[in-house]
Amino acid sequence: MTIDLEKLETLAKAATPGPWAVDEECLADRGRLYVAKGSPGNLRGRILEVFMNCLVRDEGRARNAAIIAAANPAAILELCAEVRRLRESVDKLLAHCPDPECFTCGEAVCPHGEPLHFHHDGCPSCCEAV
Repeated sequence: MTIDLEKLETLAKAATPGPWAVDEECLADRGRLYVAKGSPGNLRGRILEVFMNCLVRDEGRARNAAIIAAANPAAILELCAEVRRLRESVDKLLAHCPDPECFTCGEAVCPHGEPLHFHHDGCPSCCEAV
């Protein structure tokens, strides 16, 4: 699966800003479940209603509302930024070495700041100290 970060960011920026929370309103013996802008105890407007039907029972409806509220635009934007940051970190770690094997074997950094490639014997500084 390919994640289209640009599309997610565009959609998140166009949606009602977060945070969002679940808002349950009981009407007689039938409860209505909403996702609203704001936080629990400080709701500032309903965004959508989460329905129950033959495929989604009450417990499923509550779980659906919780994930929808958690995946609000602010959270999506933070996740996209974190994915970009992690991708950049991986690219920097792999870009310093001309050995193409590093792209398949991975690497780490030792206490001396030397990059360690798993297919090599180890850090030259660490080996000299022994």
